This record gives sequence, C-alpha cells and structure tokens, in this order.
Amino acid sequence: MLPFFFSEQGRVEKAAALEETVFSHLERLTARERLSGRRETVVEVRLDALAAALEKAKLLRPSGFSSGPAKVLLALSEPDGGLGVGLAADSLRRALIARGVSAADARDPLNAARFKAKTADEAVAAAAAGGVDWLVLGRADVSVEPDAPSGAWRSTARLEMNLYATAGSTESVAASARGSVVDVSSSSARGRAFEQAGEEASALVASRVGKARAGRSEYSILCLPPRDAVKLRALTLALRRLEGVEAAVLGAWSGPEDGVHLRVFARGLSLEELGARLLRSDPSLRIVGVEPGSGLLTLEPAVEWGD
Repeated sequence: MLPFFFSEQGRVEKAAALEETVFSHLERLTARERLSGRRETVVEVRLDALAAALEKAKLLRPSGFSSGPAKVLLALSEPDGGLGVGLAADSLRRALIARGVSAADARDPLNAARFKAKTADEAVAAAAAGGVDWLVLGRADVSVEPDAPSGAWRSTARLEMNLYATAGSTESVAASARGSVVDVSSSSARGRAFEQAGEEASALVASRVGKARAGRSEYSILCLPPRDAVKLRALTLALRRLEGVEAAVLGAWSGPEDGVHLRVFARGLSLEELGARLLRSDPSLRIVGVEPGSGLLTLEPAVEWGD
C-alpha cells in the first residue's frame, strides 16, 4: 500500500522513518489475515490509520508545504533580560500575527521547556521538532535620552535578526529594523520605539515567508465510488507525473460520500489547471466538481476509468 503514499525513490529516501513509523507498529495498522482465491495469505491494511500515522510523522507533506499560517518562533536577546523576554519580541510577535503569520515567543512557558539550544543548528532542530516553520534568532537594543528641542524623550530601538527556515538548509537570511520615537514619557517612548521596529521587522519576515510559500498549494481530489484500488493507485501515479505536481498521496480511503480522498501538493498550478492537465493525461476521467475556494476537485469514474 505504500505506493499510495510514496514514489519508489521516496520509499528509499524515507526507509528509516518508515521502519520506525510503519513496520514497527504493524499490529496497529493491519486488520486481519485471510486467504485469497489462490490460497495465498492476504493481510488487510487499515489505510486510514496508515495515512494518519504517516501524517503525524510528517512524512507526507513535501518540504516547503505548510498547513495553515506559517509558524515563526522568536528568540531575541533583549536589554531587559534573557532570551525571548521583553518588549521587542512581543512587539514583533503582535505585528507578525497582524500580517497573518503565527508567531510565538521562545521563552513563553509553553515553549521554554523544550527550547534550550546553545547553537544555531540546535535551535533550528529544536524549532523544527516543535512544528515551527521559521526561526528568528537575534538581539534587540534600545536607547532613551532627553530630546532638547521638544523637551520630551527620544528612544531608538534596533533589531538585528537572522531568519532560518527549519526545513532543509540552516543558512540564514540577515535582516535589521529600527524605530525612533519622541514621547513625553521615557517608558512610553521606549515601548513605541520597539513597536515601530517590530512593525518594520515583521514586514521583512512576512515578505520572506511569503516568497518561500509563493505558488505552493495543497489540493484535494475526491474520487467517487466505486473504489478500485488498482485504478486509484494508477491515478495517484499519474498525478505525480503531471508538471507542477510535487507529490500526490492518499488522504483517506473512506472519505466524504464514501469516496477516496487524494491530497495533491502543487507549485505554480491552479486547481483548474490541475484538472485540465489530469484530463489531458487520461481523457476517460470525468470531473464533476471544481471548487477553487476549498481547493477540491471531484472525479467520477467512467465506465472504463483508467483502462
């Protein structure tokens, strides 16, 4: 059943992970044994349980494809204290969330226990293990001094950061941001300067994250019954051969409307284009539903589907 989830090359590359995830837990992933018409022993596989186990082990989603908003972990050394504590991280976190990027502070009680890395490589590995897509390592500085012309206080805040993608290379992208504010209160000037720097920094981080995800989409294909394992496996292989498709895997054997749900990971390909290319590769297929909003393509098997 593994061809429903991986190409031959993918099975070789993930052999160690598959041994740990699948072959070491066969009792949870198989149903029963029975004899075939040719008196051969057949082991029934719980396909939906297998799909769930592979997804939990993060073996199905290609690098660069994330579910939901991108997740960023902030680890900033600040003037007021240890790693990740203070106005700078909080200002950057709130600005990123406003831009649709999920961000968390490394020293938040929910993160601090597992984030004790001493090197950048260890930090990236720890962030990846925590399900984070990006890691921001850096430091914040701030100065506050009287502003003679206004009789108020001037504060200047600076953020120096390195942005790491947790998938693949640990080479970072350097960025810096600055904020300068005049206020009648020194503490207020300081806070607003960090807010201004955080806003500038969030634009840089969000832009980089957006470029990395640009053109990547996950689509769903619902194959209506009757279910034919041989033809559905052929369809999965055909999807993988389409230009712009990086992976196609089984999502659920028992999906909506008693159909089979396939997941397709594509780059630079709209749902309509995916459907058109699929029809060109196999004109016997029938597309009975296209829902760009939800990314769902519904197929109905033809009489000679896939033959």
